[in-house]
Formats: sequence, C-alpha cells, structure tokens
Amino acid sequence: MLKFITNALVSASNELDDKYPFGCVLFGAANGQLIYKSNLKSVQVQMDWDNVKIQINPTNHLASIFIGRMVISTPYYHLGEFINNTVDISYEDKKSIPLRGFMIPGMTLYLEVLDSTNGLFLFGFGKDSPQ
Repeated sequence: MLKFITNALVSASNELDDKYPFGCVLFGAANGQLIYKSNLKSVQVQMDWDNVKIQINPTNHLASIFIGRMVISTPYYHLGEFINNTVDISYEDKKSIPLRGFMIPGMTLYLEVLDSTNGLFLFGFGKDSPQ
C-alpha cells in the first residue's frame, strides 16, 4: 500500500498541487494497518493514526472516516484540532468534500476519495473548492 500511495502521489502530483496548493496527506489501509504519506507545504499535521478508522459500505457507496485527533498548524494558525469526528463521503473516485466546522483562515480542509478501487483517500488543504 505504501508503494501504491507513493506512486499515486507522484503520478497525480500536478493535479493535486493545483487542487491543494497547501499540500495533502494520502492514506489507505492494508492488512489492518493504516498507511499514509504526506506532501505538505506550509502546513503541519499531527494525526493520531492509531485512532483513524475507515469503514466502507459498498451497498450505499459510502465511506465513513473516524478521526480520533488531527491537529493542524500553519504560520498564521496554531493548533487547530479536529477531535472524535466521523466524516461520511460518497465512495466515488475524485469525490471531495470540505470538512465543515474546521476553520483555517485562508484555507479549506478537504477529504477526497482518490481511488475507490484501492481504498485510497486524502486530506487536502486548498484555497477554494477543488476544480
């Protein structure tokens, strides 16, 4: 999974840079382990990866991501926390949603399904709605 995430990060680099100019964190699960790789720019993310849970419901094409704790800092914003939240997203390739209730001045945090076949997701940091 790590090799797949690394390859996805490289192959989609230009597209991801356009959508998420402040960077992103790709993640997925393999053999019960959560695997992740970041490409962050001017954003620091501390994540309790042991308390991130991914549930996929193929019947209604929905993915639920439980985030135990995510702490985000930028040069202008320190220690914003996203704690004990579940985010539901339509389980379709390239589907992204802004994470409401998490305000970072000049920036929006998104959750995106990058590849539903391989269960690859990302947290992206963008200025506006992704194109």
